[in-house]
Amino acid sequence: MLENVVRWLVYLVLALLALSVPYALFLRPWLRRWDATDEEVDRRLPGDDLVPKPDWVSNRAITIAVPPARVWPWIAQMGYHRDGLYSYDFLHRLLRVAGSVDGPRRSAQHVVAVAVWWQGWWTLIGRLHYTVITLVAAALVLWQAYLRILA
Repeated sequence: MLENVVRWLVYLVLALLALSVPYALFLRPWLRRWDATDEEVDRRLPGDDLVPKPDWVSNRAITIAVPPARVWPWIAQMGYHRDGLYSYDFLHRLLRVAGSVDGPRRSAQHVVAVAVWWQGWWTLIGRLHYTVITLVAAALVLWQAYLRILA
């Protein structure tokens, strides 16, 4: 019986190692620059000065063919106990997040002035929180993530 348990543990470790190599070589680099062009990855962005030598950087981008003023109402309603997540449907259901697919429910003047954008992503060692640290209406929202370690 103990031999079977040890054998399955060895199989499990080998499987995890076999999956981690393609993830590290292919999937993770792609996820860290999701749709961002080389120019977007290379240029300095707002907030880059907050962490002069980061351990890792993730740049993600999408192209929306409308003026920023049309996008801002959608951005302004994102966040914790708010209306928008704008992600995959299965995440909406899993996280029980409401979200209007027809249009923003809040006015363009209702900005993301709440301190905590999202709280509660559980990790193995704590909860991941995002806080709005810079806000320029209809132009920029800069979030900072921090991990609250479980005590």
